[in-house]
Amino acid sequence: ASAFLRTLSLGHIRRPIAFHALMILLIAWSSLTSVWSLSPAGTLMMVGTYAQLLFLAWLVWELAASPERLSTLLQAYVFGSIVSSADICWNAFIGRDSSVLYAEIYGMRGSAGDRFTAGGFNLNDLGLLLALGLPMSVYLLSRRHPPLFQVACWIHLVLVPIAVLLTASRGSVIAMAAALYSIP
Repeated sequence: ASAFLRTLSLGHIRRPIAFHALMILLIAWSSLTSVWSLSPAGTLMMVGTYAQLLFLAWLVWELAASPERLSTLLQAYVFGSIVSSADICWNAFIGRDSSVLYAEIYGMRGSAGDRFTAGGFNLNDLGLLLALGLPMSVYLLSRRHPPLFQVACWIHLVLVPIAVLLTASRGSVIAMAAALYSIP
């Protein structure tokens, strides 16, 4: 809503870049592949996901026009990752695995015993989202921030790998290894 209000108040949007055009081409191509897909419904669901990601990329582009604003968005992501990671660790501590959590939320029992998640998130998706925050936290540590914020980034760097391992998501562990490898 804030992006729309900002756009209305300024009367224009920032000029899109080549990345946005490539994302639009990906969405168009994915839409076209639904014609010969073995699962047209699944393909169209992915098209919807790609459209959401395009919207997210536009929001970041529109709202983070300066390094300070980008830093603020990264801080929000890191803080959100801390909350989700703490929830995963808490669920592991009290022994509430994802099958129990899904039963509480959706009324059905899953089969993913000894895997932990936060608040009904998909284990694999959440693990990936957490892993992607690790380079953000290191980037924020490399900038000048108040000591309390730096402590939060260090907590993030310790808590997220534990949470990713608790999700027991192989893809998330690989993504976390790649994220940690990318850190100089």
